[in-house]
Amino acid sequence: MSKTTENTWQGRSKGTPLGYQIFIWVMQYLGMKAGYFVLIFVAFYYFLFARKEVKASRFYNQHILKLGFWKTHRNVYLQFYKLGQTLLDKVAILAGFSKKFTFEFDGEDKIRALANGNQGAILLSAHVGNWEIAGQLLKRIGVPVHIVMYDNEYENIKQLMDETMKNKHFNAILIKDDFSHLIQIHKAIKRKEIICIHGDRFVERNLKKTAVVDFMGKDARFPLGPFELVSRFKIPCLFVYGLKKTSRHYQFYAFEGPEKPENAGVVLQSYKTALEKIVWKYPTQWFNFYDFWLDN
Repeated sequence: MSKTTENTWQGRSKGTPLGYQIFIWVMQYLGMKAGYFVLIFVAFYYFLFARKEVKASRFYNQHILKLGFWKTHRNVYLQFYKLGQTLLDKVAILAGFSKKFTFEFDGEDKIRALANGNQGAILLSAHVGNWEIAGQLLKRIGVPVHIVMYDNEYENIKQLMDETMKNKHFNAILIKDDFSHLIQIHKAIKRKEIICIHGDRFVERNLKKTAVVDFMGKDARFPLGPFELVSRFKIPCLFVYGLKKTSRHYQFYAFEGPEKPENAGVVLQSYKTALEKIVWKYPTQWFNFYDFWLDN
């Protein structure tokens, strides 16, 4: 058995519908500050008892960021706390509380140019910061948006979306073993709509459809599927991220993809360069708590 099976991503985040509903209750009756206060203790619980996640985070801080002993453990805790904050913010936004936040967009003109270009487009993001923040911009451009995600991931938020989400402005395309999602993606692109997908995770059963690249100084494995979509359909792509700047303010970034996406490898190299810039700038908002690098 390969080492990658020891602590790999299983296509499911730790959030649950019940947990999201509790967050909604806290926001409605106690406020965001109370929610953030509770997260202090929730993050400390994970810091103490989430053995695999702590191990992966410690490797990232020690061997990628090159931090010392105390700064490493401080950052491990901060990663859990920041993740909790973004989950709380995600629930607030999906449930219609977006007015509690302010947003700044670096690259809005690039998104609008794609939307007005009379062709489909692909937006590639990652598990860094808070992707749902980008929805505040996508909602404004008036083009149908489809977010591609794993079936297990979607089930965690489906109940929340059905019961509490206000003014839903995107459609979920679920990745399934029968590849039916590719047909849906193709149809959406033909309709000149926008596809959003993460490019930094894969499930173990798709190991053959991955590529190893140098990411932040060490080899890491990335899925090829998202990047093959760009090269196959020959359509523009942007790399987009939403990062938390303060407790109530987010910064949105959009980087242009390669002008000639000749193959998946070209797109992947461009993507990883943009992602490195973001992770170096916001190191505690990197939320891949598993053996991301090959020599973990």
